Amino acid sequence: MLDISHALKNPGQIYPLEAEVCLPDMEVMGETLSFENARFSGELLGAGESVSVKGTVRADVIAHCARCLAPVRHAVETAVDETFVRAENASADSDAYPIAGTEIELMDLVKDAVVLDLPMRFLCKEDCKGLCPKCGANRNEHPCNCLEGDDDNPFAALRDLF
Repeated sequence: MLDISHALKNPGQIYPLEAEVCLPDMEVMGETLSFENARFSGELLGAGESVSVKGTVRADVIAHCARCLAPVRHAVETAVDETFVRAENASADSDAYPIAGTEIELMDLVKDAVVLDLPMRFLCKEDCKGLCPKCGANRNEHPCNCLEGDDDNPFAALRDLF
């Protein structure tokens, strides 16, 4: 939790804000992701009963390659511009984050920004060859010949046509 009492007392005043945030592992699109080095860097602007937070969120995401399942580290950097309001002043359809007394929780803001900036799938490299569907070998490391001359394939007869 971050104390923002100074920003609430001094509307219009801008305060620099640097914070390291510890994000828990979470499941996103069926995969458990880990996060390291999550940071917020920006500014805080008090506006009476609300606080505006603008800046940049950075984090390293540890996932698995969608093709070969090797561990992948992906750097996320995204801009944020969000508002925190007191719960009693928030409307039911408001997207603003809540102010708890004189404190705000940056973890939800950082988590939302990171998750919204994730790619649809992670790849260790663009030309990843993936796993062999027959023997399970990682074809980036150990080329296999399992699929050469695969006569069990019902489409093998089409090879002669092309």
